[in-house]
Amino acid sequence: MRVPLADIKIKAAQMKCKGEWGRVLDPIPAAQTQEGPTCGFYALSIVMDYWKAKGRTTLSAPARQRDIDLQQRDPAEKDNPSLRKLGKQAGSLDVSGMINTSTGGVWTATQLAAVASAVKFANFKVRVETQPDPSEFIQAIFRAIDADIPPIVAFDVRNAEPIPDAAGQRSHWGVILGYFLFENFHWLFATHGHGFYHVWPAVMLQQSNFALADTTYKKEFEQKVMGVGAGLTGKLAHYTRTQWLSATEIERFPVMMTERKLEGNLYKQWATRQACEIKQDLARHIVLVEPAN
Repeated sequence: MRVPLADIKIKAAQMKCKGEWGRVLDPIPAAQTQEGPTCGFYALSIVMDYWKAKGRTTLSAPARQRDIDLQQRDPAEKDNPSLRKLGKQAGSLDVSGMINTSTGGVWTATQLAAVASAVKFANFKVRVETQPDPSEFIQAIFRAIDADIPPIVAFDVRNAEPIPDAAGQRSHWGVILGYFLFENFHWLFATHGHGFYHVWPAVMLQQSNFALADTTYKKEFEQKVMGVGAGLTGKLAHYTRTQWLSATEIERFPVMMTERKLEGNLYKQWATRQACEIKQDLARHIVLVEPAN
């Protein structure tokens, strides 16, 4: 369920002032809206923005280079590679031995951790915690929040919510922001690349994540396209960009442009990528990224 940022702040204040069980990260990580199938890079960028806001680093990193202008980020970030570019260099977009075959999806927890480890503007301590027991998995998320570390967790998603029945065909990365108790149930605050804040029963996220065990993602045939347009009103005067889209995404492009208040046209290119199956390793893993200093 979507929840306003103001409500998360109110709940955080109640827990702090009244001694209620639970905790919310301070500062609350800022939400981002992803472009393309790049949710892992956006989750990681949200975490790195958090560490900068907390004063533990002097820089952060955009998921994609274009976000520096689109999101009006720190211009100093242009001196460093984007997380997606680091993903290419670290092999996190390689699929079945084929170099950079993934458009932007990161299919294993180890690959996402490798991207964070490749960041050079700060010394990050990166680890993947694996908890095969459902209760311990949830407790590990709580412990990370208690340690001020935003846990990154994978789940299948539909309508921005975790679901247990998609067999890895809608796998997605998100960031947990806090936890609390309500009517004897554990709840989580979270955000992810859909650009909003959410509140979920902790067991819902756990079941969705565990359902990703031994899943294989069936990637569609993709075509490289170029978008040309006026950009985000008031933020970017003009843009020209290329990206890989499936036939479904190409068909939906006009709707996406309207939703994101963009104006422009899409031009198909000749370059293509064949359909393939990708073995995922996302279940029972929590990716933790923290400045070492």
